[in-house]
Amino acid sequence: MPKTSTTTWTSSRTTTQTTLSTTTRISTTSSGPAPTGTAIRGVTAPVYHKYLQNLDGKAVLGPEANQAKFIISGGTIQMSGTGLYLNIDTTATTSYKALSFGATPNFSGWGLEGDTIITTQSSQLGRQLNYVMCGPVGADSYVVYLQTGSQLPSGPGTY
Repeated sequence: MPKTSTTTWTSSRTTTQTTLSTTTRISTTSSGPAPTGTAIRGVTAPVYHKYLQNLDGKAVLGPEANQAKFIISGGTIQMSGTGLYLNIDTTATTSYKALSFGATPNFSGWGLEGDTIITTQSSQLGRQLNYVMCGPVGADSYVVYLQTGSQLPSGPGTY
């Protein structure tokens, strides 16, 4: 069951707190095999059924047509077919931590709780399962942050 969403409206920007969940879909194409892995999506408005993807190195939730597939294993989350890992800016002094994609993992405490993406209790961030989305940015996408407290990102909505 989705968590209660907290939405704050600031000028043309929306900040939403939600959880991320996994969904597995099996599909094939005539040009080759289906990508392996699992899609990761938002579960509350305005990011309901928006899917995790890479936008210039930033983790965003965007349209289903651009969704990526992920391998969640050994405490890391890797984008299938790209070699990129989902990373957390653990040096941020704010309670929201930017998520990004990089060629090497900088965080190995990812886990699953049911179908919810969490940071595990034994990680340097402890058990966390809330995320803040800011946007929209680009064409209907939202920048994703891990939320460890109550602070919210500021700015005009283009990151």
